[in-house]
Amino acid sequence: MTYQYLQIQREDGIAILLLHRPDKRNAMSPTMLGELRDAALAEDRNPQTRVVVITGSGDTSFCAGFDISELKSAGGGTPGEETGLIEEAYGKLRQIGKPLIAMINGVTMGAACDLLTNCDFRFAAEEARLAIPPARLGILYTWEGTRRFIQLVGPANAKDLFMSGRTITAAEALAMGLVHRVVPRARLREVTLAYARQLIEAAPLSAAGAKRIVDVLMAGQGPGAEEIRALRELQTKVWSSKDAQEGSRAFLEKRKPVFRGE
Repeated sequence: MTYQYLQIQREDGIAILLLHRPDKRNAMSPTMLGELRDAALAEDRNPQTRVVVITGSGDTSFCAGFDISELKSAGGGTPGEETGLIEEAYGKLRQIGKPLIAMINGVTMGAACDLLTNCDFRFAAEEARLAIPPARLGILYTWEGTRRFIQLVGPANAKDLFMSGRTITAAEALAMGLVHRVVPRARLREVTLAYARQLIEAAPLSAAGAKRIVDVLMAGQGPGAEEIRALRELQTKVWSSKDAQEGSRAFLEKRKPVFRGE
């Protein structure tokens, strides 16, 4: 499928989704959000794809946030439709069972920083700069997005980011826990894809199950009865899989396992 603001690269089971609006520093629009959502869901269904990576095209910008020229509702008295579009798209990203990695190659602002909180792993170039600017625009971020930041960086750092609107370095983002690893820009793709290949070596059902358990435990006040039942069923499914048998055999035979997601 051809997208207007998104490009897809493939490398050994890794699908790289490039946000592509070079004239706007890859800023988001409603169209781009929809394309990112649809492409990520399609890769989650694609049996040839094992890991999904999101990055920005070019050398200086991951994503400059939501395009202010398309922010139609500011000053209207109620939260605009843009916040609903963002939450809907990011909600779909969180449903993806495959590992989702953000490869942060440059400037990352506003809604793009929120995008990071919906990824499983975040690798940043040393030159990357990040900011949450609503306080400098006179608007207020969603409570859902704010909670995701609190879960990642804690309440004090979340207040710092949201109340000051200041731009932080990749090193500061690492210290806060907003990113996992910082490397020179020239090595960002190499390091990120090397980690993606490590994820590919893991048993797909086991990795997806672990991701699901962590996400459920981090949501709200804890899992309810139905979620607990579903997680137990998930554990049973993984333990009884062919991959579980293969993992045990390979360990005993002192060889590398061959996992097939079955």
